[in-house]
Amino acid sequence: MACWNPWQLQCAKDQNDRLRQVLDTYHPWMVFGLSNFETLPYVAPDGAMVVQLTPRWSDGVYAALHHVAVQVTSSGALYVTPGTLPRVFTSKACVSPQPTQKQCRAGMSSPSAATDAVNGIYRRVAKEVPGTHVVAMQRYLCPRGSCPMVIDGLVVRYDGIHFTPDGARWFVNRMSPLLPDPRPV
Repeated sequence: MACWNPWQLQCAKDQNDRLRQVLDTYHPWMVFGLSNFETLPYVAPDGAMVVQLTPRWSDGVYAALHHVAVQVTSSGALYVTPGTLPRVFTSKACVSPQPTQKQCRAGMSSPSAATDAVNGIYRRVAKEVPGTHVVAMQRYLCPRGSCPMVIDGLVVRYDGIHFTPDGARWFVNRMSPLLPDPRPV
C-alpha cells in the first residue's frame, strides 16, 4: 500500500522487506497486527491522493491487507488482528481526580465510517486467507457503541490511538481468551 503522507514513502517501500526479515529471523507461530493508518487517505504509486471511502481507496486497502496476510501465513504463522480500532477523542476531564460522567462524555467517540469499512475489509481477508483471524475487540473498547478514553477506571489509550502500559495489559487480558489455538489441527 502506498502511504498517506509523502514522508512515509520510504517506510511503505521497505515494509515487505522488514516483515520478511522478522518472519525469517524469528519464525513466529503468530503475528499480531494493529494499525490505524488504513483508515487514512494515502498517496498512490502514481502520485494521486486517494481519498477514504472511494472505490480506489477500498481496493488499495484490500490489496495491502491481503498481501500482508498472505505474506505472514505463507511463513507458517497465524495472522491475528483486532482490525482497526476506533480512535478515542481524549479529554483531560476524564483523568481528573474525580471526573463526572458529564465531563467524560466529552471524551467519547464512535467508530468512523472509515474504521467500519476497513474492518469489513479485514473480515473479507480473513475469510479468503486461511490462518488469518480477526478478533472482535470493539465490544471491550467501545461498550454501548461509544469509545471512552477511560474504561474500568483505567486510561486505556492516552492519545486516542496508542495504549498506555496498563491499557495494553488490560487489552491483552481481554483478548487472550479469544485468540486461536496455536496447536496444529
